[in-house]
Amino acid sequence: MMQRSDVGSVEALAQLRNSLILFRERAKVLLDEANMEVGKTRGWVEDDRRQHWTAELRARNRKLELARQEWFNARMGEVATAPFYQAKVNRAQAAVDEAEAKLRAVKRWSRQFDTFAAPHLKKPAQARAAIETDIPRAVGFLAELIEILGGYVAGAGEGTGGTVDSDPGSDESPGDPTD
Repeated sequence: MMQRSDVGSVEALAQLRNSLILFRERAKVLLDEANMEVGKTRGWVEDDRRQHWTAELRARNRKLELARQEWFNARMGEVATAPFYQAKVNRAQAAVDEAEAKLRAVKRWSRQFDTFAAPHLKKPAQARAAIETDIPRAVGFLAELIEILGGYVAGAGEGTGGTVDSDPGSDESPGDPTD
């Protein structure tokens, strides 16, 4: 009994192999970019925002002190302008309170950043592991398969158009492909 193998396109396997290599490179770049974004966000929270709100708190405290001095001077002088300066002190105090709350929030975010980010970073880490191990194995397997099938088609299947008789001792001929 004759069994035939129809090797249609070794080139398709080569294209798949090349596509896997391109995918691996692109995926690595994207995962690196994602990790960089996480690092930038961490830096933004821990450094940039902390420095911003620390400086803003200092500036608002200075404005509060100036408003208090103006209010004190107004109370000593004209009684009619004192309520205006009292409102100015209240606005300045509210601004200081807001800056203190923002600074506390930034410090809290800074402490909790890794706790909140860790679950979201697990999937990209798993993807990176697959990209670093599974895809190279698949590429290697495809390279071997291409080599084996290329040799099979070139050696055993010459003149048969890719269809190879698996029983070489058989009297049946696969026929001329030009018929």
